[in-house]
Amino acid sequence: MGFDFRQLYRRCCRSHVLPNGVDSVRKLLASIPIELPWNIEERIIQRFKNIHGYRVSIGNEVAFFPLSIEQFDGPIGLTRMRDAFLRLGLVLPPYYPMGFLSPMGARAEKLNSTAELEEFANHLFAEMYNESRIATFCTGVYKTNAAVAPYYEHILESAKAYYAKLYRAAILTLIPCVEGIIRNIGHQVGKDISTEITKDAFVDALSAVQKRYIRKVVYADYDWVPSEITEIGVFDRFDEAIQMIQSIKFFLEASLYEHTSRYSNAIGLNRHGIVHGLIGDFHSPANYWRLITLINGLSITSIFAGHAASLFFPGETPDSRVLTRSLETMKRLAGEQ
Repeated sequence: MGFDFRQLYRRCCRSHVLPNGVDSVRKLLASIPIELPWNIEERIIQRFKNIHGYRVSIGNEVAFFPLSIEQFDGPIGLTRMRDAFLRLGLVLPPYYPMGFLSPMGARAEKLNSTAELEEFANHLFAEMYNESRIATFCTGVYKTNAAVAPYYEHILESAKAYYAKLYRAAILTLIPCVEGIIRNIGHQVGKDISTEITKDAFVDALSAVQKRYIRKVVYADYDWVPSEITEIGVFDRFDEAIQMIQSIKFFLEASLYEHTSRYSNAIGLNRHGIVHGLIGDFHSPANYWRLITLINGLSITSIFAGHAASLFFPGETPDSRVLTRSLETMKRLAGEQ
């Protein structure tokens, strides 16, 4: 970085010209001896919320100066829905439309007892997943997503175990997949956690994805932006991509990777408690779908980490239809036993 945009931005803030329009900022710049060619234009960065500011070019470098910091205030987006789904022990489900998720979240907010929440979670999963949908996820996401594909066979075997009513085997098969996928995502953003099995390491890797998204996607056209408008907490107020990844971080911290001595969630989905034999009653069908939903969230996260893949619900294919029939057969045979 050649020109000191940071100093110029601070001068604009001290002079209170940024909220007053481009002419005021242009007048300030004209009063400063800048030896390089410069230009300033109004800009709106369109994400989940419009970010108003200025494109400031000096020489061959470009900066973004926000109109105001206050414009980032005001919680909107998925924060309320995220909290509702976390009450169900669930990350925000990707791929599904808001027209489906929003009323489900509203219903979850009204529930109080553990029994009510778990009953509703089972209802939700019955709406979200069946043999056809898990088959399309297998062939259209898990087999093709760069972060998930190394664990495709594991996930496929877990689905077969689930429909054979081997719920313990199905859940235990997915737990290392979750860890491996997060490691692959971390590697994509320069976070090597190849030997780590801690929530701090996993959360740090996901935070690195969020930081990459803010800098490389939101502000992709700019060489410099003020650090205060690149913070995760700022974007968690309104940006649905950041909010979804935050949902995963919250779930890892509060449930799956919480220290077993502090874990008190009745659903029993705690990695250390399960794999070390401290929690035996973890094998509910709902917990299987919680992990599948987590893997779906991680598959979307890997796209924000730079992997090329689709954000849309996977469609049926000849391969998925074959797998659907296989899973339906396993379910039927398990029911006859």
